[in-house]
Amino acid sequence: MFNLRRLSTIFAFSMIFVLIVGTSQPAWAVSPAQISSSSEHPVPPGAIQGSLVSGPQIDPSLDAPPPAAQAVLKDSNNPDWSIAYGSQAGLQLFPPRLAPSGLSPDGPKPALNGSWQITTLQSGTHAISALASAPDGRLFAGVQGDGLRVYAPDANGVYAWSAIHASQNGLASNNVTCLAVYNGELWIGTSDAGISALNLTSGAWRQINPGLTPLPSNTVNSLTVGSSLLFQPIIWIGTNNGAAEYDGSTWTVLNTGNSSLPGNTVLDIALQRLLIGFSIHQFTWFATSSETAVWDGGTGWTLYNTANTGACGIYYATRIVVDNNQDVWLAAFNVLPNQPQKTGAKAPQSIVSLGLCRYHNSTWTLYTSTTPGLPSNDITDLSLDGAGRLWIATNLGGASYDQGAWAFYTQNNSGIYSNDITRLLAVGEAVWFGHNGATVLSQYSPNWLRFTAADMQGSGNPNAVLIENSTVWVGVGNNLSRFDQNSGFSSLSLPGNTAAVTSLARQGSGSLWIGTAGNGLYAYDGANFSHQTTADGLPSNTIRALLGDSQGHLWAATDEGLGLHGNGYWLNFNSASTRAPSPC
Repeated sequence: MFNLRRLSTIFAFSMIFVLIVGTSQPAWAVSPAQISSSSEHPVPPGAIQGSLVSGPQIDPSLDAPPPAAQAVLKDSNNPDWSIAYGSQAGLQLFPPRLAPSGLSPDGPKPALNGSWQITTLQSGTHAISALASAPDGRLFAGVQGDGLRVYAPDANGVYAWSAIHASQNGLASNNVTCLAVYNGELWIGTSDAGISALNLTSGAWRQINPGLTPLPSNTVNSLTVGSSLLFQPIIWIGTNNGAAEYDGSTWTVLNTGNSSLPGNTVLDIALQRLLIGFSIHQFTWFATSSETAVWDGGTGWTLYNTANTGACGIYYATRIVVDNNQDVWLAAFNVLPNQPQKTGAKAPQSIVSLGLCRYHNSTWTLYTSTTPGLPSNDITDLSLDGAGRLWIATNLGGASYDQGAWAFYTQNNSGIYSNDITRLLAVGEAVWFGHNGATVLSQYSPNWLRFTAADMQGSGNPNAVLIENSTVWVGVGNNLSRFDQNSGFSSLSLPGNTAAVTSLARQGSGSLWIGTAGNGLYAYDGANFSHQTTADGLPSNTIRALLGDSQGHLWAATDEGLGLHGNGYWLNFNSASTRAPSPC
């Protein structure tokens, strides 16, 4: 197994990897030595539906440009080369803001309205203990001491929740601790019965436990899915008796007896890939109850603790993730002697929540409730979304980190159900928050903002949209709405128009053209409107589509053929004058 890892450093494989996944992370991220409810279908009876609890909200910190200090990316192997954010090279070479096609599941389809939605899965005080999403859109939620919940669409595409409880030939235990989708199966980690694997296609179950496999313990703390450098899917399992890697056929078990793992209680695992010289190397990070360890896949180990984690001063971490830039984020904790516990009693040692720690370019940075103002230092979960944003759960609210910008989500400023968050999952177009003390999920779709006709200062349906550098134009009913970031929406009335706006286009750098369903075309020069109909040469007054070409011409598709607008004239093309079919 180790020989395969060493083979992966061959230059050819390294360059293939850069070509395939280079769009999701900078190849030179770190230097070599730095590892020391509306629906068209009726709701089925008994379906649990989320309730809308807030209207559209804008998070100005999401998708914000990075701070100036972070706006230049340098190649450590070629210091004379750098890329600046916002430049043409930067636009081409920086990681995209969307997940690469096919590499990230879509997840359940949320309401695309920029709103919060609350779903109560059942009454009672069972907390959400785990979350995972399948590529087919199903969402799975572990319920503390009460099995599994599944959010899946019916034949009509309407999502509803169902329950899976422990049974003889199914789920081995109701005490679900973690979830992951691996090789077409949902792996369900439990605190007392190992792992139950559900085949997502056939529905068949199988058991993975120390009696049947090399799994080192029935107490499973974490499941981390990734791939080897040879692109073989793998899954890492953190347990109370060491860590195990499974590649579909072979198990590798690490513990304090056969490796430099600092402790057998492994709370979380993450994979990091770095370009060193001309080869990609993979490192595995282990969050244990003793220290944090990094393994190079061979004999090299680096241990991190209070002595060498700088400003973070970490004794141990409970959660760990690696972002698209290959920075490592940890939920940081320390253990202090003779400190009062939460009950007020003295004890030999006390666990202290430090906040969120980031390891970047061999520098440790600690983020706390003081700076930048996290809701709490007690970090309970971490998740990355498809745009590369980091989402943080705490016991007093949620947060997100986006290119140096922070946003915070509590009951005071959002529609979240409760500030006490146990688990979160960013998948597809939504972020799901699971809560403590209630079997409830808060769902937020931060990438979308819904505008009604009233929001756009108009009436009727929006039928056409044109997005320009600083302005968005929308045909709303029989008029026009304009949006810019400074003033929002404003409405412009088309003189004498009673027909719906169907299309919008810019002719070169000149006028904005507005097509209608029966009243011809309007041209807007930024101050005044002019009107053109069949009397001016249009083939028809019913405009179906408009397009401005690279030569500065305007093309109009109508129900009587195609029109080309030149310098003060129209040329018409239809089945009588050309071989083109008519109408368009």
